[in-house]
Amino acid sequence: GVSENEEVFISYGKRGNDELMQYYGFVVPDNLADSYVMCNFVDKAVYTARGGGFCSDDEDEDTFAKRVGMLKDDRVVVRPKLRGLTDRCLQTLRVLVASKEELKGRAALLDFSSKVSDDNEAKAYKLMCGVCERELSESLPTTLEEDQTMLNNLLTAKKKFLDEELNETGVKIQALQFRIAKKQVLKTFMKLNNQ
Repeated sequence: GVSENEEVFISYGKRGNDELMQYYGFVVPDNLADSYVMCNFVDKAVYTARGGGFCSDDEDEDTFAKRVGMLKDDRVVVRPKLRGLTDRCLQTLRVLVASKEELKGRAALLDFSSKVSDDNEAKAYKLMCGVCERELSESLPTTLEEDQTMLNNLLTAKKKFLDEELNETGVKIQALQFRIAKKQVLKTFMKLNNQ
């Protein structure tokens, strides 16, 4: 049993910040179990591939449409570690960066379930780093430094507020901590995988 006034500890287990925020109301900085869920992934990857020189200039629209037609997942999870992608996400990237030669005889996403070539694999991860960079600039446009400054200002100001204002400030603090954590996931992935 537990004695009166005895300290009790709890372990939340290996949980990402999405789950910790949703169910428990806090964020763990530098959470190794954290991840970033990216929506509209296929559109973002196609746009980045076309604009980043990953696609052959001499490829006709029908061939490119066939390539994109193989792609299914529109929501992917990025983890802050080396090779921190799901197999399905990696398959999508391999299809997008495949040369015409690598595409020959492959008509389905499952045909890309294993490494095609060292060059294709390197291009796939480079493309994902480009997608992450675009995600940071478009969906999370402030810099980590700007977010950290805002957070520090709120933490300093929090000490001066009345209880009523404190609640609103606390929500802003949590939102900034969450945004910082998500940016760190993408930046860590990019740092470890940008070959």
